[in-house]
Amino acid sequence: MSCACLHDMALCIAKIIQQGKVYYDQKLTLAAEMLSVQQMISNLNTCLKGLNFIDPELTIEDFQEFAFPGAKDLAAMFLFYQLCEDIPDFSITRTLNPHTRNMVQWIMDNKEQLYAVLDEIAPDEQGDFYTPPHLSAGD
Repeated sequence: MSCACLHDMALCIAKIIQQGKVYYDQKLTLAAEMLSVQQMISNLNTCLKGLNFIDPELTIEDFQEFAFPGAKDLAAMFLFYQLCEDIPDFSITRTLNPHTRNMVQWIMDNKEQLYAVLDEIAPDEQGDFYTPPHLSAGD
């Protein structure tokens, strides 16, 4: 999956707008890096010591069945990611914003905030931070 920090991509967009003629009528696919779910989980587990992130192995159908607001939008987004064959051009991304961070850099830059947010949610009995609602105890 294409990954990027929203702030870093906003700076890329601002640069595209400033240099409109250079990028006019071009399709740009921007990202900081491509990562699998397993790579994202590994990054989180490596950078956020003492926490245990797991892959809940959710399907598109699982997301479509969730009742929270935006669940169907997430399902559509993940379906798009599965069907999309656009490969980001990392060189254009870095040209537009040479300070674009990868996931590990972003986690390290936001470590305190991430710990604070994650401290507000309780891990399950195994210390994992996510159990899909359809697999949680009591269902």
